[in-house]
Amino acid sequence: MAESEVSKVTVKIYGQDYTFASTKSRDRIISIAHHVDEVIRSLVAQGADGSVARITMLAAINIAEELLEERESQVEGDREKDQLNKDISHYQQLWEEAFTGTAPKSRRRDCRRKTYKATYRMTKSLFDQLQQAFSRDGYDTMQAGIDHAIELYLRARK
Repeated sequence: MAESEVSKVTVKIYGQDYTFASTKSRDRIISIAHHVDEVIRSLVAQGADGSVARITMLAAINIAEELLEERESQVEGDREKDQLNKDISHYQQLWEEAFTGTAPKSRRRDCRRKTYKATYRMTKSLFDQLQQAFSRDGYDTMQAGIDHAIELYLRARK
């Protein structure tokens, strides 16, 4: 179905039939109605009483709370991604400076004191942690950073 095409779907929520006209797919509307029905039935099972209007208002509040928690989680995830991107840029810059000779002398001396293998292990571990954090949200640009770090390490070993 095209997004602009309106269709009518009848669903049952807490024993009542409701007909909706929407541009969303039939399956999507049914899924939403099923979720609302589950929340209402859960509230009733937990002892909520009163009119259907009161129970549906409680369900609306619970669903709104779910939505707000998801939004807050998304905002926190975006903050973490931004910080991880800054960290990646910082470590990539350090790698490039250390292995291309553009770092200040004091920092080049510090980098040379450590073995390349130990530096590589620490950086690879950080990149692995970042990859795990990003992959849970489908963020796939970490591979480029890991490939770049490995390339710099191999170039430095030559």
